[in-house]
Amino acid sequence: MQHRTLSTPPGVVLGYRRNGQPIYPIAGGSEPAVETPPAPAADPAPEAPAAPVETPPAPQPEDPGAASTDADKTARTIAAIRDDFKGERAKRQAAEQQLTALQQALDADKADRAKRDKALAVALGLAADEQPPDPAKLAADLQAAQEQARTDLAQRDTAMRAQQVELAVLRNAAKHGGNGDALLDSRTFMTAVQGLDPASDDFAERLGEAIKTAVEGGTQFKAPAAEPAAPKQPAVARSGGEFNGSPGGNRQWTLDDVTRASADEVVTAQNAGLLIDLGYAPQKKRR
Repeated sequence: MQHRTLSTPPGVVLGYRRNGQPIYPIAGGSEPAVETPPAPAADPAPEAPAAPVETPPAPQPEDPGAASTDADKTARTIAAIRDDFKGERAKRQAAEQQLTALQQALDADKADRAKRDKALAVALGLAADEQPPDPAKLAADLQAAQEQARTDLAQRDTAMRAQQVELAVLRNAAKHGGNGDALLDSRTFMTAVQGLDPASDDFAERLGEAIKTAVEGGTQFKAPAAEPAAPKQPAVARSGGEFNGSPGGNRQWTLDDVTRASADEVVTAQNAGLLIDLGYAPQKKRR
């Protein structure tokens, strides 16, 4: 076998396929056949241009300043997120506390209203008191009620005794030459007789002595002197018939008589001449 030298060294691109892959010679192949002139052929189709081979970009050197800036931004973002989380958690806790306080207030108000309703129902007799009475409290309440009753009774007795003493002063003052109204207006005299007991046997005697002592000690307590009786007026001749109607009768009327009489009686008495002493002559008859 004869060895022949390859006309084309290995690794040389002989051409390109339609898909763009290169065509290389195969080393160690069989001997080439005797070359025969090729038959004329049609023009070969133009080969597709080879696809450009993309090469990766060369790595760029890292910028330490840019890396530091990104790290700071990340840290600030994380810190902001943490602050927002803390704020939201604080708001939620405050809202929960307010809700708890509101619920407690509502529960307390409900319990208080229920207690008042229960007490009102017990007071009205619509419900029974579930709690048994406290003997000590009942005894204290009873003692307080008895003391209040004794106090009220003593006050009523004192008031009634004072009224009885005042009435006795008015009835007995004139007997001892005293003025009852003036004696009642005297604080000194009333203080002296307020200790007297109207139910005692010697009440009248002791009251009389007190009135005499007051009258002797002050002229303002003496009874006023009696006015002398007015002399009888002579009968006046009447032009008309006698008038025997009340209250003055067939005599000269006084102011008290006029006050007690009716209007018609006053006119009749004037025409009868019974008001002359008061300055009213009989009216002249019209013709």
